Amino acid sequence: MKCACQRALALLAVCVALSGTGAEPESDWRPLFDGRYPVNFRGYKKSVFPFNSWGAWNGMLYVAPEGEKVDLVYKDRLTNFEFSVEWKAAPGASSGIIYLAQEGQGHSVENGLKMALADDGGNLEAKNSPECRSGALYGVLPPAQPVPSRPAGQWNESRVLVQTNYVEHWLNGTRVLAFDITSETFKNAVSKSRFKNIQDFGRATDGLLILEHRGQKFWFRNLQLRILPSPPAKESPN
Repeated sequence: MKCACQRALALLAVCVALSGTGAEPESDWRPLFDGRYPVNFRGYKKSVFPFNSWGAWNGMLYVAPEGEKVDLVYKDRLTNFEFSVEWKAAPGASSGIIYLAQEGQGHSVENGLKMALADDGGNLEAKNSPECRSGALYGVLPPAQPVPSRPAGQWNESRVLVQTNYVEHWLNGTRVLAFDITSETFKNAVSKSRFKNIQDFGRATDGLLILEHRGQKFWFRNLQLRILPSPPAKESPN
């Protein structure tokens, strides 16, 4: 009996020690695609998966460039979350992770915020406009850290974190942009951007998570999502 009690106390001590490490359990992250069946996705403004616009093969979701330009939407609306994905671009191609998006009039990029993804060395828009390079808040804010994407055909890793009004963009392990959607810095940037005439642009606090179809070959894999608790609003980093 004494040995059993000692073993129980030892196990309890280990559990307490592990709980105090602050480590995040792996189960917090969940895969959105099992590599075969894209059951968690549908087309933008559609109720089913757009098989004429996207393919699912060998663990990847990929753009079918010959198909209709239909963006891919995760089935659930999100508020506080972190999304991670690996991606690669064909030469000169671009795409994006659009988040806090609504299904209103116009295209998804006009109804949400977009982290730009591109072949930075070959895409004309990315080469000519810093706010269109990988990691940028597309059309609004350029990356604060100049971390170019890897060349066309090589895999990159991007993450988007959204907590209340605070947003981070990560590219290949580096945080390249952080901003507060309620800050004057953000509002001023929007007022000078291509989205300046879109009412309430960037003001949504929940919405859809979208992968963009721009009519160019693009591949995605290892799509992972983590739901975050609602923290107090953070002040703008700028």
